[in-house]
Amino acid sequence: MEIPKRFGMIWEGCYKNYTKDCLGCEWYRKIAKQELCGWGVVFKYLIKPRKLRTCEVKNRKDKPKYPSIKYLDELIKIK
Repeated sequence: MEIPKRFGMIWEGCYKNYTKDCLGCEWYRKIAKQELCGWGVVFKYLIKPRKLRTCEVKNRKDKPKYPSIKYLDELIKIK
């Protein structure tokens, strides 16, 4: 199942590598068997690479002003 994109968010649904830090991260969500990252304005599908690395955005001090995690949480409430 594909997660619906919001109007005007052309980069939503792009792909980002799954990291060692994803599971248990405040920005990680799993909806309909899809693993997603809600850090930033648009959400991204997580794909598992051959070698896991650490997350480069999890501990940033400049948190996004309008994170897409709020949109993903609303989808979870609906389902």
